[in-house]
Amino acid sequence: MNENSRPRRGPITRNAIGPTSAEAFVIIAIATILLTRLYLQLTGYPQIGGGDLHIAHALWGGTLMMLALLTGWMALGFGVRVLTVVMGGIGFGLFLDEVGKFVTKDNDYFYGPAAEIMYILVCLILVGARLIRVVRPLSAHESLASAAAIAADGVARGLPDHRRGVALRLVEQARSGGAPSADVDHVRSLLLSAGHASDRLYRLMQWAPRLIPGFFRSPKWVPWVGWLLVAGAVFGLSFHALGIALGDYFYEDEHVKIHLAGKSPATIILLVSAGLTLSMALPAMIALRRTTAVWPLRLLRDAALLFTFLNALVDFATEGFAALINLSIGLFGLAILSYQLDVAARGTPHSPATPPTDSAG
Repeated sequence: MNENSRPRRGPITRNAIGPTSAEAFVIIAIATILLTRLYLQLTGYPQIGGGDLHIAHALWGGTLMMLALLTGWMALGFGVRVLTVVMGGIGFGLFLDEVGKFVTKDNDYFYGPAAEIMYILVCLILVGARLIRVVRPLSAHESLASAAAIAADGVARGLPDHRRGVALRLVEQARSGGAPSADVDHVRSLLLSAGHASDRLYRLMQWAPRLIPGFFRSPKWVPWVGWLLVAGAVFGLSFHALGIALGDYFYEDEHVKIHLAGKSPATIILLVSAGLTLSMALPAMIALRRTTAVWPLRLLRDAALLFTFLNALVDFATEGFAALINLSIGLFGLAILSYQLDVAARGTPHSPATPPTDSAG
């Protein structure tokens, strides 16, 4: 293939494993927010410093994000990538937790709409990362570039077997997509010649599901979790839409007491969240009966991720620590779906393997 026959390339080159890192970043950030609020509530909101000095935890968050950037710029290797995702996620969570102080004149940490601001930012990151992944398949040069990035890790620190396998599949994907044979062979040679590195993190990820009791590993849980997601989304959509339509309707007699929240930013966000969850969970559940492909499980897990974590941010601001109960239930369902997705992605017992990705981020 000569220079003039090469396909045009877009303004950015996507990383095959980038969306996984972005998703992990957001999950760590949200978990950090919830854990921070729990810690502050339990300890009575202690002040770090003395007198007029107060070191807000947003500063610690900014420091961690700065260290994540510097580390990512100055060091190579998969371990460094994991470290930067963790540091950046914790830092972003600590920073975002104090957004109420930054948007109010009186530095109100408990500012109600802070949850809505968090929602918008988290939603933009999650949706943006998902769009980057699904807008079109990876091109040949993107697959080859992603494999070359993994090969660079191999040159620097060696490669675990599973990452070498991921990169070799990307190389073959690039070859079948029409990438120059010479370039493909060079990257493949680098991957094959790279030294061996420890697979501890991957083994830990493979070992962790064994902690799940065998009863919960059954694929029979998937329909239960999926239809509960659909039912919860339908209920949330109907309940919040009715509240907005009726305008803070209240009914009470000696046996029944009903209060529908009226139109508010939190109600609108929960309404949108329920609608998005339903738009993903219902098609996924219908498709599960008709195909053995992995995409319905992946879509269902994305619906659970959206429903669990984004609702938790709003619930935490409006209901306090009662939101942790809903969060725990959501995490339980998410864990079941993630386990079944991992089983399906490995092609066992009945599903075809997914395109090459690095589940370790």
